[in-house]
Amino acid sequence: MLIPEGYAQINLLYTGDAAPTGAQVTFGADISGTAGDPMSIGSAVVSNYISASMDELHVGALTLSGVLVKFGPNETGPFATYPADVDGSAANPSVLVNGALLVHKTTDSGGRSGRGRMFFPGIPENQTDSDGTVHGGYLSTIAGLLEDWRGKLITDLIIPVLLHSDPETDLLPTEITGFVPQAKLATQRRRLRR
Repeated sequence: MLIPEGYAQINLLYTGDAAPTGAQVTFGADISGTAGDPMSIGSAVVSNYISASMDELHVGALTLSGVLVKFGPNETGPFATYPADVDGSAANPSVLVNGALLVHKTTDSGGRSGRGRMFFPGIPENQTDSDGTVHGGYLSTIAGLLEDWRGKLITDLIIPVLLHSDPETDLLPTEITGFVPQAKLATQRRRLRR
């Protein structure tokens, strides 16, 4: 991803039995309104994660163990990993290691460049059906947690954005207007192969 100056890429780093080879959830952020360094941004992301009760999204066998923050520009921007230790509070066991909750990143822009996605690991097995459908009540809870978390990030001037990867388009990152969880689990085959 291309990270312009005034923006950052933020990686949530997960470890634990529900992600034996690790897992990451990535999003961009407009940090131009803050005077923080990568460590202080990482600290704020973790603090907001905790205060928004995002631990309810994943099982106890999964831990948010750190937040990697990389400032732009890609070549010279500073980076740091802020340590965390946030265990999930949802009931074990998790769905299979290669199963994840698909969350669409929505924006006000149309087309392919106006959308993105994230894959949250460690979703509790008791909240899904055998065909990978997430239970409606749990999906509503997740939607509320994600929106609360996004709002708290914005309050701290860590505004979630889509970072773009094509240098030819010269697009600035696009503000994310919502995180929308999907009713069907997604799979990532490579998580089983590593």
